[in-house]
Amino acid sequence: MRKALVASSIVFLLLSGCLGVGAPPVQPKPQPTPVPAALAIADYFPVSIGSKWKFGGWGNEFAPFEREITHRSGDKVQLQDATGGTTVGFVLRVNEAEVRIIYGIEEHYDKKSLLDRQPNRDVLLLKAPLREGEKWESAGSTRSIEKAALDVVVPAGLFKNCIQIKSVRADSEWTTYEYYAPGVGLIKRENAAGENVVISDLHSYSIAK
Repeated sequence: MRKALVASSIVFLLLSGCLGVGAPPVQPKPQPTPVPAALAIADYFPVSIGSKWKFGGWGNEFAPFEREITHRSGDKVQLQDATGGTTVGFVLRVNEAEVRIIYGIEEHYDKKSLLDRQPNRDVLLLKAPLREGEKWESAGSTRSIEKAALDVVVPAGLFKNCIQIKSVRADSEWTTYEYYAPGVGLIKRENAAGENVVISDLHSYSIAK
């Protein structure tokens, strides 16, 4: 009788282990936080002519800058970034699939259209789907969506549902983080290499209708 009880106890323990009886519950794997379905990639990069952004910053002389959309045709958009040292003109493609820099020129002060210029750059800034963990290669850099649905505070205010883009290069010690807010676009950029940090953050903006 004693042997039968011992044998039945062993069988119970084996079955308990196989079926998970008495074992700690299995924790589900965390899922990436999706950007709200109503928000498309273009929501994170406004393209209306006359829209303006003013960034403060510290870390070097080029951290503060002012940005303006000056021209647009189809999915091509021209913007200008004016720093304390120069003004750079860019042409980008902005559509439901991506935001891509296709042209850039320094010392562009007169705001003439650059939309017909032949491409001289290829930098993929944003790529659908906007989802945590998405990663792509562009111009020697690896860019990835590190976080989504973030709340980010900058001098211009609190912005919700932001995405954080991380950019790293194998040939550089610098890591760049960019933060984009729906309806506003870029609101913060942080470049870091060890103790060296350069930050640009949004102080004011106006989105043209």
